[in-house]
Amino acid sequence: MKASNIVGMEVINLYEGQVDGYVKNLLFTKDYKKVNALIIYSDKLDKQFLLRVKNIYKINDVLFIKNSTAYSENNSFEDNSPINLPAYQSDGVDLGVITDAELDEKFNVSNFITSTKVVKNNIAKITNQLVIFNCENFEIKTYRFAPKVKEIKQQNTTITSNATPNTNNNFLVGRKVTKDIFSFNNELLVKAGTTVTERIVRIARLNGKLRELALNLQ
Repeated sequence: MKASNIVGMEVINLYEGQVDGYVKNLLFTKDYKKVNALIIYSDKLDKQFLLRVKNIYKINDVLFIKNSTAYSENNSFEDNSPINLPAYQSDGVDLGVITDAELDEKFNVSNFITSTKVVKNNIAKITNQLVIFNCENFEIKTYRFAPKVKEIKQQNTTITSNATPNTNNNFLVGRKVTKDIFSFNNELLVKAGTTVTERIVRIARLNGKLRELALNLQ
């Protein structure tokens, strides 16, 4: 399976005999070795639900669940999709961006698809800015590159040099979009000429299109 084939897939409730909604996004484990849940959006209820992959009854062209107890009603989803992140190999090769992920029947991530090729899921480093993949002939352990913490003592207050930067998307709000932004299933998410709001930022993040949005603003 490819992640892009799952996004947009209809979710059918076998007990109720109805279409509950569609898959809006995939949630990965922290190490990106597996997809452990899906975000399901219901048009009728205008709500999002969490569906753990263990509660999927069958998946092929559509996704079957047994009944509505498969869902968890939780709106605090953290988008951790690596789609659209710049990717590099540990030997310095630029792979472009991650465009998709290949999953086995247990939703383990076997490979990632980049702009240039398919790479084995052997991540050396991943952040919300980029991904570095180990290659067969050159593996790195990035934790070994950590700098020594320098301490500056001033008026009995210790300040360390490895403070975590404030990362937010406030700089996107209020700017105009220069091109149409589409989801992976070609659904129009943001129309060109639209002024970015916090809601648009959330939509782009949920659909793995935040970087594309940021690169097409004026």
